[in-house]
Amino acid sequence: MDYKKRAGLYLLRKKGKAISIFLLIMVVSTFLIACFSLLAASEKLASDIRGALGAAFYLRASTGVVSDENGEMTVTENHIRITDNEIKRIQNCGNIAYYNPINYGYAKGELLPCLVD
Repeated sequence: MDYKKRAGLYLLRKKGKAISIFLLIMVVSTFLIACFSLLAASEKLASDIRGALGAAFYLRASTGVVSDENGEMTVTENHIRITDNEIKRIQNCGNIAYYNPINYGYAKGELLPCLVD
């Protein structure tokens, strides 16, 4: 007797066991498919949200802020400059759409409070 006929006769004899194993495998596979589809959908949603927000990052030189006894603040900054070649190397690393080389700095002077008004 070959194995196909033997398997068919076993399934006919043990119907309850065969149905319960089939249902168990079907439920487990259904949950696995649902979990993987939720995982794929959440990754796509996270990617869409990141793209829609227009995330940004800043490259700044490290600064040191020191306060003296009179309460005056002194800001020291490293004079590190980023060249165009370094900017191009950073852009080649990932999905960076564009860059805006704005230079921020600190201002100190006697007339600055008048400019705020």
